[in-house]
Amino acid sequence: MTKFLVSLAAAFVCLLIPDVFVTYFVANEENPYRWYLHSESIVFLALILSALLVTESMALRLGLLGVLTFFQTTQLVHFAYYGTFYSQYSIGYMFSELHDFATGIQALFGLIWPTLLTSTVAAALAFAVLIWHRKRVTHRLSNIPAFLLIILLVFPFFKALMDDNDYKPSGKQLAIRCGLYSWNGFFAMGFKVREAKDYEPYQLAESSSKINNIVLIIGESAGYTRMSLFGAERNTTPFLKSMANDPNFHYQLALSSSVATQYSMGYFLNGVYEPDNAVQMGSKGANIFRIAENNGYDMHFVSNHTIGSQSQIYRYGNFKTWIDKSMPASTWGQYDKGMIDAYFANQKEPSEKQFIVLHTYNMHTPYTDNYPESFQKFPPAGEGARAELKGNYDNSLLYLDHTIEHWVSRLKTHLKGPTLVVYVPDHGEKFQPETAGDGHDHSDHEGHDHDEDHKEHTHKHEGYHEGGGHSHAGGGWHGHGFLDVGVATVPVFALGLNGADEALAEFKSKLGCLTSHYKIHNALASLMGTEVINPNAQSEKFYISGLSYYGAAGWIEGRFDEYESLCNIGNPKRQASASENLGPVSSYN
Repeated sequence: MTKFLVSLAAAFVCLLIPDVFVTYFVANEENPYRWYLHSESIVFLALILSALLVTESMALRLGLLGVLTFFQTTQLVHFAYYGTFYSQYSIGYMFSELHDFATGIQALFGLIWPTLLTSTVAAALAFAVLIWHRKRVTHRLSNIPAFLLIILLVFPFFKALMDDNDYKPSGKQLAIRCGLYSWNGFFAMGFKVREAKDYEPYQLAESSSKINNIVLIIGESAGYTRMSLFGAERNTTPFLKSMANDPNFHYQLALSSSVATQYSMGYFLNGVYEPDNAVQMGSKGANIFRIAENNGYDMHFVSNHTIGSQSQIYRYGNFKTWIDKSMPASTWGQYDKGMIDAYFANQKEPSEKQFIVLHTYNMHTPYTDNYPESFQKFPPAGEGARAELKGNYDNSLLYLDHTIEHWVSRLKTHLKGPTLVVYVPDHGEKFQPETAGDGHDHSDHEGHDHDEDHKEHTHKHEGYHEGGGHSHAGGGWHGHGFLDVGVATVPVFALGLNGADEALAEFKSKLGCLTSHYKIHNALASLMGTEVINPNAQSEKFYISGLSYYGAAGWIEGRFDEYESLCNIGNPKRQASASENLGPVSSYN
């Protein structure tokens, strides 16, 4: 009995070491980890270890412990990078983006290795304890505790099947428990039938086309806090900044529809407003390519992504040009600029009406893989792995700026008639505040911390954000994919070429001081000659969706006037002009 108690205590301590490490050396006030407040999780861990220790079969012991430490390690590593635990929807998204996930591990390692090392050593010690406590009494019933434990571990699967509310991981539960429930929830998703919420259908009304050519640049992981166009001290966007006072150039901030590419682009390109309107999403009734084709635009799509499972988002209608990274390497360049050259290599004399989409990739992790070595201009923004990522991200911004300049210079002579170039990112990229390096805290422009000032927006499925699921202020972790207003805040701009003054003015008037993916979609559709009428939309309200078109992964609901401070960032004169010409922020349509 003494040996059993000693082994139980030792294994218990070993499996708590990683959680203690993350609590005191990784988590912070904005993203806390308070597992010790959840007594149920602690009792849960003790029962699991007791069952393992009284099991005779060493294979069962070690196999079950391996599964449990996998749950723990992966959740804690996720927390070390994102400041959240992953849900079943995060797992599903990972499998749909395996290529990006695999390449991103390179960038992750510099941030996660202390947590990964601690978890690995702790798991090895727990395995050693179980091996040391070898049960020598053979009995046909001695493995029953292990089988009972297996039933316990799959119980969340059956619970997820029967429960209408999906599991939301919390920073107030042990990482092992969060991993167990998230993976069971993931496997249960394939057996659950989702009922789409009923909304009034959208209507499309014909009007007249107002612009010959629209060029849409879809950005990737665009963090405005690192862009000199929006006030960052490093001159990461010299070309864009040089146009800041050009009357043919307009720039501002927007809120993306979601926080991961597949979902944000699904909402944006299909013009879906509601976070749980899966019927409208599936119908593609307001799909931007469908609208372009119906209005007589020749369509061209150039992407440095491997579209794969995302093709249902983009490929609607007949395209004159389709180039993506899944094609043979000879047809595209390693970097975004090469995609532009590949596009022009395939073009003949353009028609009068063109809708061209360039989907960039260069600011995706690992950043250094997506821009030439000659653009390695900026050193790390301070010390440590996060500072190095910021420096590399700044270099990727510099290359984006160069790519846009190259694109614009060629479009001026290539396209006939007025042309509007619009840049819209899929989502943002979250960074911790500066503590070294450039000495400037980019999370607090002009004294405004929009997340901290406006905590009152509504979170659907509140449990998802508890204890680290939502990061206020500037203290969040690195990256995107977690539901957060900071992740969803993106830079947008529009540039009028070849006499597109009227189209640019109309486009600006439809956006307001702070805009959204939904508003930008409708503005583009209007310029093409189609008015999207959504009886469900509320002009003062926005939604930021989680990783589900059914709304099952939660969403953020807020009002534009809560974020008035975002209008001042980068160009205070624009705010004054907007207030004078368009009225108060809360009245924008």
